[in-house]
Amino acid sequence: MKKYLIILLLMSTALVASADDYMIKGGPTFTRELLDIPASLLAFYIGTNFILQVIKRIISHRLRSKMADKNLPEDIIKQLLQPDEEDLADNTFRSFLVLTGLGVGLLVMYWTAPLGLHSLAWLAFCLALSFLAHFLYLKRRQKSLTN
Repeated sequence: MKKYLIILLLMSTALVASADDYMIKGGPTFTRELLDIPASLLAFYIGTNFILQVIKRIISHRLRSKMADKNLPEDIIKQLLQPDEEDLADNTFRSFLVLTGLGVGLLVMYWTAPLGLHSLAWLAFCLALSFLAHFLYLKRRQKSLTN
């Protein structure tokens, strides 16, 4: 919750600090930074997530090779370092849903041509729907595993 509050605060500072905002015909004031900041944060998140995944795989490979050098049984090595296939599938499905929600949100922004706060609302709504779909998927899968 704290992360969301900080992100919202950072996004709102661009609107408050900007002195040269302009009016959209018949709409609220809108600044370019209002779209630039979330896009920058998204690009930063995707980039750092990619770097962390690469580092994780490199460290896992090094650990696996050190275990093999110490002549540990191969069963133990596989058991300790084998990624859970369900987690990989969940991460892949979550990424698919989030990117699909982002794409649908950007498409709706394109269709509602004059950019404004409603465009950000559409984008946030589409992303929220994609996270809701992922949550419902996990809930259904967990329910089916317990039965």
